[in-house]
Amino acid sequence: KVEPKKVEPKKPDAKAVAFKEVAPIFRSYCNNCHGAAGAPKAGVNLTSAALILKGNENGALVKPGDPENSVLYQSVKPPSGTMPPDGKPGPNEKELKLIHDWIAGGAKPRRTVRRRAERKARGSRG
Repeated sequence: KVEPKKVEPKKPDAKAVAFKEVAPIFRSYCNNCHGAAGAPKAGVNLTSAALILKGNENGALVKPGDPENSVLYQSVKPPSGTMPPDGKPGPNEKELKLIHDWIAGGAKPRRTVRRRAERKARGSRG
């Protein structure tokens, strides 16, 4: 039996983005309903990378490395994005690119690769 060759998905051009770069976007457009005060709507809390990765009762909000199949990105991406609701303004093109690149880069809380490399170059442990 011959297995068909697996085609690797084409990696999008994405720069490394830390959560601290996308957090202000979520604070501006999302956190009034999703984490700043009271119980987050739909169980979606966007105040930290860990809570975003945890998701809600319906499952994951992000698929690290795959923004196009991540609920969070699809929810804010025009024209089909439904967030923010009621015609409220959402993230601009530059902000959407940052969210995209953060998810494409693995939706990590920090840019750990660079920090480890810097520590290694200095000869310190950590």
